Amino acid sequence: MFVNNLLRIVRNQQEGWQEAGKAEIASILGTTWGRNVIQHNPEFERIYAFLDREEVTRDERIEMIGKIEGLHSFHTMINRTRRKDIEDFCIRRTQTVEVPFNGVQSDLYDALMEFESVALAQLHGSRSVRFMMCTIMRQAASCIYGLAPFMNDIVQRRLSQIQEDGELYEYDFELNNDEENSLFELADEIDKLSRNLPKDDPKFERMLEVIQEKQSQDNNRIIVFSSFRHTLSYLRNKLISQGIRVGQVDGSVPDEPVRKTDKRLEDHQDVPGVLLIDAGNRTDMPSDTFRKLLILICRYLPLIK
Repeated sequence: MFVNNLLRIVRNQQEGWQEAGKAEIASILGTTWGRNVIQHNPEFERIYAFLDREEVTRDERIEMIGKIEGLHSFHTMINRTRRKDIEDFCIRRTQTVEVPFNGVQSDLYDALMEFESVALAQLHGSRSVRFMMCTIMRQAASCIYGLAPFMNDIVQRRLSQIQEDGELYEYDFELNNDEENSLFELADEIDKLSRNLPKDDPKFERMLEVIQEKQSQDNNRIIVFSSFRHTLSYLRNKLISQGIRVGQVDGSVPDEPVRKTDKRLEDHQDVPGVLLIDAGNRTDMPSDTFRKLLILICRYLPLIK
């Protein structure tokens, strides 16, 4: 958390950023991990010296952001795709299009998170609940519409786990206690909200605007990445309904169709307007293919909450 805060401070460089950065470093060193690991990192002294400077260039700031990212224990995995440009002809220029939750999406998200939090606390105790919720939080934030058809199964599976577990973590679970009543009320609310989501999806509509703007250009091919298959399936159906030609590559697609897709992309033949790719899948497209085709690479990321 402190490393991420330091990254935000250095990226934004708002008034007083140097002092704010030093405060985060003090917080890092206040942890056992900071004293035993970070303090002995050879880059740590350079980062601290950087915070003493009054003015820094853009290149120096970018270099220091990379050094701060390196403080993460798993930085080589976390940043392996974000930091890699494709030779010298495809330099990543990131732009975030912000889309807020609408009211119904927010209500459904909150109800699902509260249900998972209460259920996991009863099953495992409250110590690591937020860690155990990381995936469901990212799934729901990525595409609440894509996850909605599966929410009833998610909820029922969790209720079954609770009712079948005879030895819950902190206390006996009685059929009529307040916690179970709360869970069943939340389950009913989730079921109702998921079945009554409005047709208008602000996040998809904004993405569609970006796609349509790009498709009006000569080099108009687009790849959309997501970590979740339910998101890709939802986007595929929505884009097809808009008359857009779509291809999809994920773990459910056999190898041979994937190789054919790679070949068509390489030869620039019969290429879909939008290609949806599971972020966990690797294709065999040569780097020069990106020069010819990939002008816009979108990541369907979590909504802003």
